[in-house]
Amino acid sequence: MLQTLYISLFFGCTFLLLDTNAYTYIQPLNTESGFCEGPGFKVAVGEEGYSTDESCEKILCHHGSREVFGCGKVIPPSDPQCHMVRESGHHPDCCLQVRCT
Repeated sequence: MLQTLYISLFFGCTFLLLDTNAYTYIQPLNTESGFCEGPGFKVAVGEEGYSTDESCEKILCHHGSREVFGCGKVIPPSDPQCHMVRESGHHPDCCLQVRCT
């Protein structure tokens, strides 16, 4: 019984420390053209694509809507040896990250 409690506490604390902060939403959209289109994105219905602007979003285009996955907020580091970095590539690689030297 006590072992189960310790294991539960370990995993609970681990998940709290990971701080996997992000967002997702579904937006109704006119897809009669065969695409989910808007400023910074154009994705064919049934396909997966990515924003072409600084938002770093992954887009799943469905008939009549788009599903969007974005980055979470990153707290600026207080340690002078750490800084915020945005890598190249698509979501989630382009999300801001803290790097320390």
